[in-house]
Amino acid sequence: MPRPRGPGPQRQGERLTPQFTALREVLAAHRITTAGVTDEQDPELVVVFDLAGTEAEFYRAVAKVEGLEFLAEMVEDDAEPDEEFVIVDAFGVATTADVPGTIYAVMSNVRAADQLIRLFAGWQSDPDAPFDVGLAPLKRAFAQLKAVRPWSAADRVRETGLLEAWQEDVTIVGGQGLWRVEIELWFRADDRKRAAAQSRVARLVEDARGAVVSSAVIPAIQYHALLVDLPPNQIDAVLAEGPEAIALLASGLIAFVAPTQPMGLSGLEPAEHSPPTGAALPAESRPRTALLDGLPLANHTTLAGRLVIDDPDDHAARYTSAQQHHGTAPWPRSSVTATCRSPSHRSPPACTYDP
Repeated sequence: MPRPRGPGPQRQGERLTPQFTALREVLAAHRITTAGVTDEQDPELVVVFDLAGTEAEFYRAVAKVEGLEFLAEMVEDDAEPDEEFVIVDAFGVATTADVPGTIYAVMSNVRAADQLIRLFAGWQSDPDAPFDVGLAPLKRAFAQLKAVRPWSAADRVRETGLLEAWQEDVTIVGGQGLWRVEIELWFRADDRKRAAAQSRVARLVEDARGAVVSSAVIPAIQYHALLVDLPPNQIDAVLAEGPEAIALLASGLIAFVAPTQPMGLSGLEPAEHSPPTGAALPAESRPRTALLDGLPLANHTTLAGRLVIDDPDDHAARYTSAQQHHGTAPWPRSSVTATCRSPSHRSPPACTYDP
């Protein structure tokens, strides 16, 4: 069956040895910059393995290397074949087919990076030399490896629409007030590591004069996220200088940062006539329960006596009167479609308005 073919061990060594070396230097520098911030003796950083094609057993091999933890697999866009990577048929003949790509995100420390470098050097010098039991998939991964690098600030926002949403909002309404975002952390199976990661990210938010609104952990889908309010100076810095401009987006604990906006319904039109004020209550007033995405004006004359709001978490305290609408208020847009996308394969979708 068709499969990807790389440039071979010698060329891979020429291409990737500097990348592995740079990776170790980044990890070593990360150890210095996090001194005093974390109790870990060997702080961790997320490493990206960008492969041509896939390696189904890659995650099992990672588990065999002390200090590595498999985090996620993400499908990349197909790329045209080049002099380095092509798709070959069952007879080993190069084809013109596009080369699929896969990104594997792995948490690593310096010791694990050193072992990876040694394994890569051993494979390069003798591709047929046996690896320890369970590590053979790494040999196949080395053969298909296009790049190895840290997960970057740009990676955290590339597919989430954050920069585009911020730029549009700044253009339309200006840079005022707090800006709410969803921060998805890399899911850690270890409860202690998960709690430590959340604490460190929350500290970065507080240092930026922001606030953590809520958090969510859903182990069944390996989801861990914070809902956060950020001050406008953070948004201004990112739009002016790029994602690397603020410490929050530079944190290796964060997978994605996405804008958060309420979902709208398609094709809503303003009512031609509002119900008369002071209308009599229906003869039969059996209660009905609804989940509201927003806070209405409960004492508006049209709603008075008809609506009881249960707000145990006191969300109302965060609403201004301008943000509240009664049930018959005209919808601010004649037609709204909610476009939903998921920044990672396992997180709930982030939704934005497209008028």
